[in-house]
Amino acid sequence: MSYTFGNTGGTTWGLKTYNQIFALNSQTVGAAEYWDQSYVNDLDTVICSTNHRMLTYLNGKWWGNGIIGAVNKNGSDIEPGDYVIVSSSASGSTRPSCEITTSSSALDHCFGVVLQGGADGTLCTLGTQGSWPCKTDGTIIESRPMRLDSSPSGVLYDASSISGDGFVGKYINVVFPIITSTAATPTTAQGHLVALYGTANQIYA
Repeated sequence: MSYTFGNTGGTTWGLKTYNQIFALNSQTVGAAEYWDQSYVNDLDTVICSTNHRMLTYLNGKWWGNGIIGAVNKNGSDIEPGDYVIVSSSASGSTRPSCEITTSSSALDHCFGVVLQGGADGTLCTLGTQGSWPCKTDGTIIESRPMRLDSSPSGVLYDASSISGDGFVGKYINVVFPIITSTAATPTTAQGHLVALYGTANQIYA
């Protein structure tokens, strides 16, 4: 594969947006940001122009700094933009496991936002640190820290009333609808670009 970044070499696929790389409809012909990834090979590289991350393709997934693999133990599908916690259910492999939170009494910790999801029991990739699009709830106030919402689950929302413990990250003042279907004209959920701290404990509503 030739190198095509800035006409001077550098990466295999140059600049692609988050939606071209990760959105559920990125492989749907006619979608606004359709990118045919059938020609992508292991160890090919791309730069995600949404957050300036260099990514490398391996075994059907895009990997890079701040991305980790985890087994979905949610009991159902998880998809890009869902925020997940570390699951107490064994993954059945050497990988950690993750799930969407459903109980305010859970003692698990924040993990990250789903980049490439899948069915229960499958390996998914999570953005754990850096700026990633994430499903959000309620009115967003720029730069305020966030916590996990227990209803609806799997989203982040404003947490201006709490102290420093438990911050997940903070909103970047960019509205970013999360694509939730594979249609060329897809359904979307409220989302924002989120700067994830990567090490914070969750706090529920």
